[in-house]
Amino acid sequence: MDTLLAQVSPYYLTALQAYSKALREKSAVLKRDPIDPDLLAVYNEQIARYGSRIVHIRSGFVNRLNKCAGDIFEKFSRKKDSLMIHYESFGKKCLETTEQGVYAAFLSALSSNRHTEKKRRMCLIGPHRDDIQIYVNGNSAKSFASEGQKRTAAFCMRLAEYEFAGSAFGEPPVILMDDVFGELDNEKKEVLATAIDPECQLFVTCTDVKNLGEFAGNARRFAVSEKKVVEIASK
Repeated sequence: MDTLLAQVSPYYLTALQAYSKALREKSAVLKRDPIDPDLLAVYNEQIARYGSRIVHIRSGFVNRLNKCAGDIFEKFSRKKDSLMIHYESFGKKCLETTEQGVYAAFLSALSSNRHTEKKRRMCLIGPHRDDIQIYVNGNSAKSFASEGQKRTAAFCMRLAEYEFAGSAFGEPPVILMDDVFGELDNEKKEVLATAIDPECQLFVTCTDVKNLGEFAGNARRFAVSEKKVVEIASK
């Protein structure tokens, strides 16, 4: 998530770099004896300022990811299963809709955990400890989803990232798919075909070209044999 957002948003990248620097400085202050309360307050303000930007942008991104990935997941499962993705900050689902709202919540959380951070000499509050929770049919995917559902969820999230990146850059990004078509039936392949821009560059690896379906139509084909890559003629 950080890698993708840093690529599409200079504002996010600047905040991420400034937050990382403030976090390192605060960590150093917490390890000193005695701890300087004034210096700690300075770094807490910086962490809240830059961290609130990170949390706000991440939250908006995950909301968009949730909608797009959820729609694709529902199509893949023939509307039998649902996928939901939540961004959790400060140990709970992020509900703030403005950067200022996140900033106020951040300062409150830092204040509430001030003594605990000093006691443990660790930075316990901030986007470096945030997480993404994934749910299938309302239950934690990590604990209750089948291996097939987990793979499908991960695949749908990648496709949602593809859609986000394409929208941000104004052109479809290059896609690399490593041996995924063998797990997809014809109906899922059709869903995948509608989710990918036909103008994008798509690189696919597979063990049987028959698994590619319509994706093999106008593709250039290469075989790997004896450490060599050789282009083969399409039939």
